[in-house]
Amino acid sequence: MNQSPDARTAETLLADAIARPESYGQSEIRRLISLLGSHDPNARLSAAWAIGIAVEYDPRLVDSNIRRLARAVQADVGEADAIRAIAYITEHRPDVAEKVLSLANVDRERAIEIAPQIVRLYREESRGPASVVREQQERPNHDHTVDNTKKADSRAAKTNSEESSDRSRPPAATGNRPPESPPEPPPPRPIRYSEFDIENSMLSQSPLGARKATYQADGRQYPVTLKRLPSRLSPNETNRIADELSGWDSVGTHPAAVSVVGWGIAPGGWIAHQYIDGGTVADRHGPVPPREAYWIVERVSDAIRYAHGQGIVHGCLSPSSVGFGVSFGVAERGEPWHYPLVMDWGCLRLYDVDIAPTVGLPIRYAAPEQLAPDRFGRVDALTDVYQLGALAYRLFTGRGPYQSTGPTAVTAVIDRQPPRPSKVHHAVPDAIDPILQTCLATSKLDRYETVEAFRRELAAVRSEVGL
Repeated sequence: MNQSPDARTAETLLADAIARPESYGQSEIRRLISLLGSHDPNARLSAAWAIGIAVEYDPRLVDSNIRRLARAVQADVGEADAIRAIAYITEHRPDVAEKVLSLANVDRERAIEIAPQIVRLYREESRGPASVVREQQERPNHDHTVDNTKKADSRAAKTNSEESSDRSRPPAATGNRPPESPPEPPPPRPIRYSEFDIENSMLSQSPLGARKATYQADGRQYPVTLKRLPSRLSPNETNRIADELSGWDSVGTHPAAVSVVGWGIAPGGWIAHQYIDGGTVADRHGPVPPREAYWIVERVSDAIRYAHGQGIVHGCLSPSSVGFGVSFGVAERGEPWHYPLVMDWGCLRLYDVDIAPTVGLPIRYAAPEQLAPDRFGRVDALTDVYQLGALAYRLFTGRGPYQSTGPTAVTAVIDRQPPRPSKVHHAVPDAIDPILQTCLATSKLDRYETVEAFRRELAAVRSEVGL
């Protein structure tokens, strides 16, 4: 998809902030603040990330821009992304964030919804507008009562578009054995966008805005998840988007990929797939038992292997892009685990961008090449190897490989190695450590060459430790 001039400018500034933060000065910061008011949401999101990264490097950059930031927060167009930028600033300059919030008279419910970091930073203090934000801390609709590790994952999930909070949150273990088969998918048929009965509530804050919908087939009504690009397509974009959606459709024939009901390019790119009724990996609390975690990784990696065989790279694999279909079994045998289903294939390609934050992929699950492509290369099949490792890390340990949030996570992903999984959670076998560390290597040359190589290593460990 052709980017707007604002989006191109913001993405360039974001790439500079990641690669050369020392080059940033007042002119760059002011340009980014002005981009928070852009009508292009990708430009606003890139600008918010870039501001946070620049302020992490030099916190003094915002001292003379308090009123500009307050005006950005007050603007109708970019309120959400301006508040997100303030959340990142809060990590390093809470005094500036307080002044901006005070000048902008920011709505406290909106601040909690968009930027949970603000709530966290002010939790132990009562200062100005932060105190009224803090008062909302214990409301039941906001998940701020779990331990520090879970709070960090929850913040990243809400800020970086992991799945919606209106879902029920299943426990880590959903049964005691693998299901005999995947859930029965809804029947596909030729269908137009106008034939879906769409519910108003959003299921996700992802770039592919997701809503629950229903459609008629074979005399019955079926639920689906309906996802749509946020803008209409220009004539020169139509063929490319159609190719991407068709590729998603073809991968949907794998048992561990969501089955596609239909897709189209009018009134904009859209796709409908089987409804995810068991939540996502992002919805799960704590570590998944090793035997179930291995099985989930095996199923997901087989779907990725299948896609690579068709020349398709996922590129956006994260806990929110792996959902679960509910499985039912015979009572005397015990309930089966929920079946993992990979969705959201190719978000970066749908938006024709390289840098992950511009489409909301959580930084802690982004590969280095998705944060600094000039340094680490383009997204390819080895990006999926990295993200499989990050997903497996979350399943086995109950947390992402990196605990930093916002722009500070960029430095962690690019320059550090995560702790060994067995040191994070006692139930993780030591033999898992080198496998996930290989997946999560910063350089592509140090990762497994293929997903199949990763699967073979993991299968050997499974046999060795008896999972």
